[in-house]
Amino acid sequence: MRTIYSLTFALLLFFSTTSSWALGIGSIEVHSKLGDKFNATVAISDTSNLNLEQIMASNAPAEVYQQLQVENAYIYQGLTFSIDSKTGKIYLHISSKEAIREPYLNFIVQIRWPNGQINKEFKVFIDP
Repeated sequence: MRTIYSLTFALLLFFSTTSSWALGIGSIEVHSKLGDKFNATVAISDTSNLNLEQIMASNAPAEVYQQLQVENAYIYQGLTFSIDSKTGKIYLHISSKEAIREPYLNFIVQIRWPNGQINKEFKVFIDP
């Protein structure tokens, strides 16, 4: 009997915490062309019980770039990140204040919420 209670408790603990471990991060969709200000969106899913204010995004810290062996180019410091809602779905909006002249970007976004964080690398080719 004690084994059944222990197993039940373990399963409850597992299923109650796995939903808060990670958000679903979709593929990047670029809406700009080379020479324009960068404009892209990324769908975010599995946001149960989270509101927009609880999800934050930014360019990943330099240590993350080093760990993942990705060059932290100066251009990535000019990217801005915001969490938005469109037709009931949550997405990450990535933009720049300056026109992008490099056709290939490879940057890392850090997304944080009350129960965790994700570092996601995006490789983008911008059509001319």
